[in-house]
Formats: sequence, C-alpha cells, structure tokens
Amino acid sequence: MAKVRALRPWKPIAAICIRCLPIASDAHLINAIAYVLRNPVAAALCDHPGEWSESSYRATVGRERAPRWLVVDQVLSFFGPSPESSRATFGQLVGSGHLPVSDTSFDEPPAAEHPPAGEHRRAA
Repeated sequence: MAKVRALRPWKPIAAICIRCLPIASDAHLINAIAYVLRNPVAAALCDHPGEWSESSYRATVGRERAPRWLVVDQVLSFFGPSPESSRATFGQLVGSGHLPVSDTSFDEPPAAEHPPAGEHRRAA
C-alpha cells in the first residue's frame, strides 16, 4: 500500500469533498452542470470550457458526437424549448461564466426553527 501512496500522493475526490448533497431543485442542477463544466477554466487549464478535451461541453452544444451515456436531450431540456435555442442558451451560460444563483439553501434550518425577530422562545 505504501507504494501506491508514493505513486499517487493525491487524495481521492471523495476524501476532499467537504459536503456532497443531493440536487434540490432545477436551479441547483443547472448551476451544478455549469460549475462542473467551468472547473478547468477556473483552474486556469484552458480559456473556455470547449477547449478542455475531457469535457462534455462540445457534445452538449452539438460540436461533436455525444457518447451514448451522455443525456444531452435531458440536459438541454432545462435551457429552452427547442434543441437549437437550448444549445445557444447552454453555450452562452457555460461559456460566459455568469452562473445562475441557486435557489438552494444549505445552512438555513427550516423556518419553524427561527423565532420572529425580537422574540425569544420560551421553554415548554
């Protein structure tokens, strides 16, 4: 095992993931897709998601054939009513880096746990 660690000093992605939560809404899914596709740009490995060779971006926007496992139609259904408009919207969103704000809150407890402003809970 020591040899394996010496050859692969990095941690598996699961070991460095701070928090893995289920996708909670359409906006959260759209943001997650765009975020993943923009990671190589954010890491300064390329200037545009379409330049990254391991990305599904080009297949999703129709620049190359999609592998069978890539559910392009399902992804594009979030971006417009037709394949053409969906691809254009998807390409603009991911290419520009202007990601939508997710409507998912991770740190807020349910509203019932918050007393109204200025009030304190009384012990039962």
